[in-house]
Amino acid sequence: MRVIEATGQIVIAMPGDLNDAGYCDELVTKTIKELGSIDILVNNAALQKHFDSLEDITGADFADI
Repeated sequence: MRVIEATGQIVIAMPGDLNDAGYCDELVTKTIKELGSIDILVNNAALQKHFDSLEDITGADFADI
């Protein structure tokens, strides 16, 4: 975020549960209130797991994604 702000741009990070429709409505409302509009939206929802090697990863590990 600091890198983007250093270029003179505005960044708002609003983590939350995108499965919650009420949160999504609040997210849009808050963004428009603070910025006036939405130009770019990045939806970064992910699951992170740690493995000691690539050989330890199975197809079942992707079922949670």
